[in-house]
Amino acid sequence: MTDFNAWVFIVDGLTEIRSFDAKLSKDFRSVPAFRQAACGGKGVDAQGYANAVYGTIIAVLSGHYRRILCITDRESRTQAADAYADDIRRELIERVASSTHFSREELDAKIRVCVPDKMFENWIVADVRGIRTCSDLVSGSAQQDSYDGTNGSAVLKRLMVVAYKKTLHGPRLFKRVSFKRAAANSPSFALFTGLIDK
Repeated sequence: MTDFNAWVFIVDGLTEIRSFDAKLSKDFRSVPAFRQAACGGKGVDAQGYANAVYGTIIAVLSGHYRRILCITDRESRTQAADAYADDIRRELIERVASSTHFSREELDAKIRVCVPDKMFENWIVADVRGIRTCSDLVSGSAQQDSYDGTNGSAVLKRLMVVAYKKTLHGPRLFKRVSFKRAAANSPSFALFTGLIDK
């Protein structure tokens, strides 16, 4: 079982922080540190993302963390989620290695990037069976489909019986997501589970 005490997750917002904290503390009995990325919006390319999180990366590299996992949404970018993740990782390693004493080998071992396709809510709806157990939130007739690449927030709103409030409902629902089922239904989530198992 992965021990997240030596990990830091750099994520887009409070919904992700609260959701990962709830789920990982329940399933793994440990949680990473969290940092919120201050990146400038949906149109930011890989280089722009790397520039935005550069200071955060430098700060956490100076700490005790063995793994740094950046998680950012694909949103409406035309680039595939895994390709965008690869580009961000390459840009981050290049930027940090060229301006600090950290070697490319060390950075390659520590830095990981994963991109939900299209947004964090796609990972929540990757296990409809799991989230249906929140019967006060999700319709009992909600059905699983392949939701990667769709507007996950819109899908989730259709499946719910109340108005979706990200920071309130996201963590409750994500806590019910089975990583095994979600990975089977979402290629981008399967990449995430592969990264945390290493």
